[in-house]
Amino acid sequence: MIKSTTIFICLGFIWNISYIIGTFNIEFKGATLLYISILLVTFLINSKKKWISSKNNISLPVIFFLYPVIAFFFQPITDYAEYKILSFIFKCGVVFLLPFQLKNNIYSFMKGYLWSSLIFIFLIITHVIPSLGSFSVNNRLSFDGLNAIWIARFAFEGLLLSLIVFNDLKIFRKKFIILILIVLTLLIAYSTGSKGPLLSAILIVVYYFLGKYNKFKYKRLVFGCLIFASIYIFSKNYSNITEDSYLSQRFMQTIPDGVSEEVYEKSRGVVWIQTIDKISDLDFNLFFGEGFGNFSFFYLGREVYRFYPHNLFLELLVEGGIIYLLVFLLLVKKFHQNNKFKFLFYYAFLNSIFSGDILLNETVFLYLAIMFNYQININKNKRLKIEKSVIHN
Repeated sequence: MIKSTTIFICLGFIWNISYIIGTFNIEFKGATLLYISILLVTFLINSKKKWISSKNNISLPVIFFLYPVIAFFFQPITDYAEYKILSFIFKCGVVFLLPFQLKNNIYSFMKGYLWSSLIFIFLIITHVIPSLGSFSVNNRLSFDGLNAIWIARFAFEGLLLSLIVFNDLKIFRKKFIILILIVLTLLIAYSTGSKGPLLSAILIVVYYFLGKYNKFKYKRLVFGCLIFASIYIFSKNYSNITEDSYLSQRFMQTIPDGVSEEVYEKSRGVVWIQTIDKISDLDFNLFFGEGFGNFSFFYLGREVYRFYPHNLFLELLVEGGIIYLLVFLLLVKKFHQNNKFKFLFYYAFLNSIFSGDILLNETVFLYLAIMFNYQININKNKRLKIEKSVIHN
């Protein structure tokens, strides 16, 4: 008979199968259906176990996920609004529910999740190394169904899982293994020309190690010196990088030179500023927003399919208003826990501010729920140990 831990490791691996398939230039279009199927399998396996969350933790998620459905009947009805609301419920909602149903199998599930990300990294590297000298501003590493940004994001996610969550595994105790992973992910970041995932990963690693060595008396001084030294070394060597080079254009500039006017107008630097200007003019319903999926109406005055600001805060504020944004922030506050999965949540959250819409940033909800339920399991195990020790004494 197959052990339940093995089943959950396999489920965690399958969860990210779309990334692995994507490395073979095959577009995978069934992610939402896959998530629903895995949730159903976990439900069947753990159906006899009690729901580990209390009723007090249900109200905020219910409000957050059902609010767009209710608001839909009071907003302009478009094909995209229907699609976005349904996708939000059946994708982000399912992703959020999964860790509750995983119960005490979160660690096993995430171990499979980790191995899929590591295999992904090595498969991507087989494409990167032969093409290292061929990348340019308009020629970044990508595949059918795998955007350059998401390649970098998933690669760094694998690195962070190895470095922070699974550093107790024997293989990741070896420093040269971690060093190899760092080099490989940096090569992937270079080939994709993605600033957001790189910056997010650096910030999380720095924050993690500062917290880990919080007993070190002069950590802030040392950290400050390292930043100063890095800036000095960078400024000394920056003159060797020409302004039109790939590194300069992709990593040193907000918007690369030579892009078309259409691309420029849709770039983050332009959209963010103009969105904030429009919000400050109070040219929309500040409390209830424009309606889910209607960012293009607010920004362009017409419906454009899948047009969004590449910033989760701005997206929630414009489409759901201040009330919905506050519900989201309360949800984060309610479910935030101080364990090692919080760093992966921060990473997903930072990335959601740089790229994608709420549908493409489902890992924000995955790690928020994992962080919460993992802590419940920790507290439960501590309580059981105390009870056993009392009984023996």
